[in-house]
Amino acid sequence: MKRFWHDESGQALSEYAIIVAAFLIGCFAVGGFMLPRFVYAWDVYHDSFYTVLNLPFP
Repeated sequence: MKRFWHDESGQALSEYAIIVAAFLIGCFAVGGFMLPRFVYAWDVYHDSFYTVLNLPFP
């Protein structure tokens, strides 16, 4: 058991897994909050673009 606690053969892999998991959780949290706002902004931009193109005066 003493050798198990002093062995560091899997430390890099476990640190990498923890960092990647934290990054993905953060991305999903921010993405879930910001995605509806981005979709709304794109919709406003798209509607405005076609409104400007279809104006009766230049």
